[in-house]
Amino acid sequence: MRDHSTIGLVITTDGSIGELPRSNYLGAEEKTILALKKSGKPFLVLVNSQKPYSEETRQVAEEIGKKYDVAVMPVNCEQLKKEDINRLLEKILYEFPLTAVEFYFPKWMDMLPVDHAVKQDLLRQIRELMNSYDRIRDVAGHPVELQGDYIQSCKMEPVQLWNG
Repeated sequence: MRDHSTIGLVITTDGSIGELPRSNYLGAEEKTILALKKSGKPFLVLVNSQKPYSEETRQVAEEIGKKYDVAVMPVNCEQLKKEDINRLLEKILYEFPLTAVEFYFPKWMDMLPVDHAVKQDLLRQIRELMNSYDRIRDVAGHPVELQGDYIQSCKMEPVQLWNG
């Protein structure tokens, strides 16, 4: 993964595939997920199941997602359709690192010195906000909340994965 791959897929199971119970996969699952997290490359965990839409499978996927802070998708690998592959690829795009964010301010702010209270407050809030973002999924779908004496409103444009 480190030298030759751009993205990764971890395929585990809820125990409904094959003869082995889920517990037999846990050690390898953890080792693989932790190694991929350490690599820093985007990856997705697929929970292979005969019943990917069942509540039990969704719970397994949710547990993995919470335990490792990773994106997880329950699927039946034998019955993947084009739509499933597209959803998988879209989901993995959200795992790429957030590398750039553009901020637009009113023109009059350009006239203020760097040490002005308005600029200082705004920059402090932006730094705090950006410290909580690592991946695109950290930003997508989460409203940006900047508040203070100097902020009247703040909005975020939708994330556009097709153009970076």
